[in-house]
Amino acid sequence: MKPRILSPLLVILASSTLIAGPITASKAPAKRPNIIVIVSDDQGYADASFQGSKDILTPNLDALAKSGVRCTRGYVTAPVCSPSRAGLMTGRYQEKFGHHNNIVVEAANPVAHVPSDETLLPQVLAKAGYHTAMVGKWHLGQQDGCRPYERGFQEFFGIITGGHDYFVNHPDERAVGDAQYKARIERNGPTGEAVPGYLTDAFGDDAVRIIHECHEKRPEQPLFLYLAFNAPHTPTQAPKPLVDSMPSTLEGKDRRTYAAQIVAMDTAVGKVRAALRETGMEKDTFIVFFSDNGGANHPYYDNTPLRDYKGTLYEGGIRVPFFAVYPERIAAGSVCDRPVSSLDVFATACALAGTKPETAHPLDSVDMLPVLEGKTQQATHGALYWEFPGFGAAVADGDLKLVVPKKGAPQLFDLAADMGEKNDLAAQKPDEVARLSALLAKWQAQTVKPLWGAGSQAKASASETPKSAPARGDLAGEEENPSKAEPVPPGINPGEAAQWRMVWHDEFDDDVLDETKWSYRYLGPRENSVITKDCISLDGRGLLHVWVKDKDGVLQNGMIGTQGKFEATFGIMAARIKFPSQQGQHGSLWMQPGKREKGATDAAGGGAEVDVVEWFGAYRKDSATASNVYWGTTEDPKKNRVGHMVDLKDVLKPDELISEDFHVFSVEWSPSGYVFRIDGHETMRVTEGISHQPQYLILSLLTAEWEAGRLDRSKLPNSMDVDWVRVWQKADNAQTAIR
Repeated sequence: MKPRILSPLLVILASSTLIAGPITASKAPAKRPNIIVIVSDDQGYADASFQGSKDILTPNLDALAKSGVRCTRGYVTAPVCSPSRAGLMTGRYQEKFGHHNNIVVEAANPVAHVPSDETLLPQVLAKAGYHTAMVGKWHLGQQDGCRPYERGFQEFFGIITGGHDYFVNHPDERAVGDAQYKARIERNGPTGEAVPGYLTDAFGDDAVRIIHECHEKRPEQPLFLYLAFNAPHTPTQAPKPLVDSMPSTLEGKDRRTYAAQIVAMDTAVGKVRAALRETGMEKDTFIVFFSDNGGANHPYYDNTPLRDYKGTLYEGGIRVPFFAVYPERIAAGSVCDRPVSSLDVFATACALAGTKPETAHPLDSVDMLPVLEGKTQQATHGALYWEFPGFGAAVADGDLKLVVPKKGAPQLFDLAADMGEKNDLAAQKPDEVARLSALLAKWQAQTVKPLWGAGSQAKASASETPKSAPARGDLAGEEENPSKAEPVPPGINPGEAAQWRMVWHDEFDDDVLDETKWSYRYLGPRENSVITKDCISLDGRGLLHVWVKDKDGVLQNGMIGTQGKFEATFGIMAARIKFPSQQGQHGSLWMQPGKREKGATDAAGGGAEVDVVEWFGAYRKDSATASNVYWGTTEDPKKNRVGHMVDLKDVLKPDELISEDFHVFSVEWSPSGYVFRIDGHETMRVTEGISHQPQYLILSLLTAEWEAGRLDRSKLPNSMDVDWVRVWQKADNAQTAIR
């Protein structure tokens, strides 16, 4: 488990009314501007043409970004939806009031909302005389007193949950969670409204209506509009004509549909800007746009050139498309390379409104307008902080960023030279690791434990759970703790997750190997090496190490296999693994069908080897094998043996190393064959000649000198790190059994 970074610092706050902002607020203009905050949902960093995309074209967002300042280091406060929005709306690090986690499975929990003593931005602006309106996704609480029209918004049209079907709506469906994305769409109260057509279009049209009504009915009253799209969040849906019109360079139905979701949102933004022009409001309007977190862990999202995705604290989870527009103050076509954060929207809006918010708790938000205007090169914050229980913690100070994963050692990156976070400098700069660790510890001393979800003690009682409880896994990539919210099998559409159940798993959180789950395999000599128990270890922090080392000139290798036999007709096996970079090593996750007598240490008889990953060499894009499979159509697997291979160049991005990070390797099987995936992306499908189902799962790291001259013994020992192993079967698979 992750060791919490502690500090002896004790902070005592005596005042009950505090004022935000270590940077002096900007002087408000005579006529206070309209303020529009536009948020996309799970948008990939590279998934807009103003971010460099060549095939997802967003002309309206492009034009809007060019009319203001594009922020190349724009951040949000969390790598998933709800806590990110909590930081935005409160102007405070959400970890300071326990909103670390998403509201998905925990939607019925009475504490799963922004606490009532937190002051929200619309409450401040309404008090300052603004008309406050929200359109789109709320996701900050569904309980009485916690809804947007009860927390400062005078108008609301949208969903209070975390996701929704884009075409089908159920006006009579009580909002109790996100099950099947069918909670009602509300307008100004807890009653549903039938919404025809495509939801993104409806949100854009309602924002346009609000702008025109404000101009016509309240011309002297400034407008605060929070336009929070749920696009392009799953479910991946868009009108077929729009999908069919996407560029041919977009490969795969999901990528084209996802692109169409973004294009539809772009069109809606274009309508909003046109309404501002038609009403003469554009020059007096401040607009800020960003995604609530990084692109999700689906193969059709693109976070290039950033590392990882939503749910992590690498740049791909928290660095987002971000720009701001204000014709009166911000120069068109400008670029800001200083770190800015959605955390600072609160103080910036208050400064523009000419109000100093009085809140029960100190704000972390700072007026970022001087930075956006280019009047200062000083960043708004000395450092930015993150903590997400499902991943770990991080701090960025200038160009240096320290990532402290829940599992594994702290990592240090220089973002100016390495925005993809490929080069860990922790070993080279221990003083910086210590300095940033101290900053992080000081900040963590000001936070509280999560009120729900991972890291909390809160559990909803049976009486608190509604009859229509939220389905697990309906928002892919958002389950913070696999032991509390069952994860979606890799490669499975979130809408189909309910068809699967996890029947076996090991998260390796103990100090010793669980021998009720695992057995040591093939102990003894193997070619030019020996397989030994000495090459299997756990670190007590959630990682299994499968070693290879040189002992007295003899190569030592590790291998373990599952004790149980998996006999489901429809199943998925998966493991999250980081493979070593040493050339000549053979790391694999593989299934061994066949018979094994009780107590035996080997597999035998009528089976086949099914490798999810097996490779040699430097593991660069141009030299490796991602998946292969061998099987026998008779009881003798050496007869009628057939092999299939897929090169890593079909899986990795240019210059990417498979050994740099953890990847999820999986195989799905059925009577019709096997489907192999890396990070949910299909690498190979085998549909002919299959005669056996996988039974045993085996983890191995082997080194032998069958490719003479390629092994550098000076770089041993090395290890394959395994984060978890999981097995699923079809939930309705009544004719099969797992034993």
